[in-house]
Amino acid sequence: MSAKASYAISTYALFDQPLREAIQRLADGGWTSIEIMCEAGHRELLEWSAGELNDLRALGSEKGIVWSIHAPIDGCNPAAAGGLREQTADAMKRCLEVAAFLDCTHVVMHAGEVEDRLDGAERERGVERVAQFIEPLLPHIGIRVHGFFWKTCLPTPRCSAGLSPI
Repeated sequence: MSAKASYAISTYALFDQPLREAIQRLADGGWTSIEIMCEAGHRELLEWSAGELNDLRALGSEKGIVWSIHAPIDGCNPAAAGGLREQTADAMKRCLEVAAFLDCTHVVMHAGEVEDRLDGAERERGVERVAQFIEPLLPHIGIRVHGFFWKTCLPTPRCSAGLSPI
């Protein structure tokens, strides 16, 4: 068994290369757990056609690759109070659609930032906005939220949700 089979790698390691080339290089290099980082030039994954996604899924099947997706960070902020949330929702919906199509094991999404991270009440409002943001996204792809663990990780925004297939 290759040592690479025990680890995952992100396409962000090759962010200076076009996404297709980065994925092919990692696959040819023997990586079998690949995170596609939807940032910088690799955000193009969210714009790929059904045919391009079929090709990616076929490559994964052929090479025994397990996929995961890291949702965009730039321009995405589920904790935001304003209009950025709609743009974030569109990006996340597409991310989750692609993740479901590729049978991804994980989707990483950052909770975002609040205007004043030192204000406890503002952080709490941000946590509520993230909870309100994510809940309607998950059921349509067959995932249920077990519960948010926000309270245990405040005051830092490094929080996660317990998820499982329905």
